[in-house]
Amino acid sequence: MESKTFAWIGAGTDMQAQKDELLGFAEKTCMRIDKFIHAQSLYERPPDKDKYIRLTSGMNSGDTLIVSNLAMLGRSIHEVLRITKLILDMGVHILAVKQDLDLDPSHEGVSRARIDMLGILWDVQQEIVSQRTRQGLAARKMAGMNLGRPKGSIGKSKLDPHKKEIAAMLKHRAPLSYIARVYGVTWPTVENFIRTRKLEKPTFCS
Repeated sequence: MESKTFAWIGAGTDMQAQKDELLGFAEKTCMRIDKFIHAQSLYERPPDKDKYIRLTSGMNSGDTLIVSNLAMLGRSIHEVLRITKLILDMGVHILAVKQDLDLDPSHEGVSRARIDMLGILWDVQQEIVSQRTRQGLAARKMAGMNLGRPKGSIGKSKLDPHKKEIAAMLKHRAPLSYIARVYGVTWPTVENFIRTRKLEKPTFCS
């Protein structure tokens, strides 16, 4: 069976830019892209398993997968590394354009060492960010600055855009559990939203 080349376009606002970059890379390296695979909408978040099935559909050992950026394979470094390893286990060759990364399953030891190194670098980066955050907070505290949200302020809620609808539901005595199901949140979230937005809670007394 003749090997094929697939190109993955991750979800985001730059999907056309990704496609242009992949086409440019293919032209530069004299490769032919047989199929583009598009991620679902940026606002749809399928489970890792569904994304993996969608991504690898039609792929076989010996095929090649090109991505503009390895980060497009997942929403977290752990998801990226897991999906990358699964694809390599299929015998599929991965090329990441931005990282200039060539993961060849026939060189299993080298490819896995590179993936492990990416994981280590990510952990180090996260620790550096965390340390800088702690240092920044400590410096602000020493300077006498207040940390955290100002007293009395109200944080944003995913229910804010639906405030009028929720108020109408409450007026018609809709249970909090029902409102929670409608908007995909927990009832304590609804209760907190009602309290902080000073909405009138339903009463069920005759």
